[in-house]
Amino acid sequence: MAEDKTPLIVPPLSLETHPPDGSSGIFRRRPKNLKQLGLATSYQPVDDGFTYSSKPSYYQLSAWDQARRKEPIIKQSIDYIVLAVLSKIGPYSHSSPMIDKFVQANLNHIQYKKCLSDLLNSILWSGFGVSEIVWDYRKTDKDPQVWIGDIVNFHPLQVNLVLNDYGMVKDGDPSPNSSLKSGVWVPCPTVLSRDSSKPPIGPDYQGSMIRLKRSKRIYIAFGGEGNNPYGRSQLESVLPYHLFKEAYRDMLTTALDRYGTPLTYIIVPPQDTKERIEEEDGSFRFKTMHEQTVEQIENLSSQAALVFTQTSKDQPITVGSLTTSNNFSDSFTKAISFCDENMLTGMGIPNLLFKDGGRNLGSGGASETQLEVFNSFIPAIVTGK
Repeated sequence: MAEDKTPLIVPPLSLETHPPDGSSGIFRRRPKNLKQLGLATSYQPVDDGFTYSSKPSYYQLSAWDQARRKEPIIKQSIDYIVLAVLSKIGPYSHSSPMIDKFVQANLNHIQYKKCLSDLLNSILWSGFGVSEIVWDYRKTDKDPQVWIGDIVNFHPLQVNLVLNDYGMVKDGDPSPNSSLKSGVWVPCPTVLSRDSSKPPIGPDYQGSMIRLKRSKRIYIAFGGEGNNPYGRSQLESVLPYHLFKEAYRDMLTTALDRYGTPLTYIIVPPQDTKERIEEEDGSFRFKTMHEQTVEQIENLSSQAALVFTQTSKDQPITVGSLTTSNNFSDSFTKAISFCDENMLTGMGIPNLLFKDGGRNLGSGGASETQLEVFNSFIPAIVTGK
């Protein structure tokens, strides 16, 4: 495996780590093993047991993706969190005017706020996000320059995280369960493999996947809970309430339709009419009143009617409607509001800010307390703590 020639630069520590003079030799002895010894595995509950944390299934990602697109509360909450996080990221500054000007020009060129917004959106709803940094080599009158040409965001379905022996994403390490080296692998365009004019990709390309080196990728797992490289979706706790809300909404629609166009019923006596009909064998019989009534109500626009036959010929024809006299919609609206409140709670959004209900935020210090908690939640996302 080719070595990554552009590793991340870690600033040197200012603390002196060597043992003080006159200390015992045991403290001067080098530890036998400086590497990780224990295997920290992340688990997730399934039914009545646990299983290893893995990439969310196709169906789970699809459910989260549909919820964040269709549910107004979830979409609004994610947008609000993204805007709040971006507002906490201040402008770049450097003591060197030349470096400051160059970096600012790069950031303005790629519209970094938009790129970060797309990445944060993916992180919140899927649990992790991966973006590729596209470098741009420019020739100038002086020295050649390397610019950030673009930042490409990948859908979670396209990303394959290959883990090392310790269950972590460590670029270039061998993987116990895959022929691929540990790292972030994404689909490779066919033009890179068939175009002989381009330089060979090397071992970072296998099959239809290519590994993004650390210098070319941004990989973030949200709420990883230890050693889980796929993070935890912010929608995990609110998805059931979104599904409940959809069911209640459909029930409410049906109930309103029945209330606006009630179901009509007609009870007719068991007798024949004077209209004759021909059977398939050529014989004739008189059409029953039940058959004649069914034919007539089929011309109604709503076709919301039922026809019943009485047991006695002496009973008269009865026409009525099936409806409800109570305020049935109030129960559905309360259930939908209950789902909205739980979705706001799961997303960490102050409910008094989004669902004031005409109270004008006049709930004492509740609104201030919720906003204070929310303002503490946002910096934790920015710093990753």
